[in-house]
Amino acid sequence: MRESFWWLLQLVTGLLMIIALAIHMALMHWDMVLGWLGYNVGDVLSYSSVMSRAASVSWVVFYVLLLALVVYHGFYGLRAVLLEWFPATAASRSITTIIIALGSLAFAWGLFITIKSFGS
Repeated sequence: MRESFWWLLQLVTGLLMIIALAIHMALMHWDMVLGWLGYNVGDVLSYSSVMSRAASVSWVVFYVLLLALVVYHGFYGLRAVLLEWFPATAASRSITTIIIALGSLAFAWGLFITIKSFGS
């Protein structure tokens, strides 16, 4: 039961990642399509545009949520693959501990970069 909850959470994070990445892709790469829809995003890759988004609380929250989704989804998937290769119970605990440590480190690093960009 407990494992199925984490697996279900991985499915939910995968679905939310698709939605968040669609928003990111639409903004960053489909400016012509958005222009046809009447939404002018300008040059999203210019330095001033990137710094403007980095200074926006809503974009920082969006990217922190995207980071959390990606880290959980990716590291839980990696854990599942490793547990297929090393199914012993002792290895399972070690793998889970290492994955949690690496995932936490990756999230902390991404959070640091995002918040540091917000402050500059």
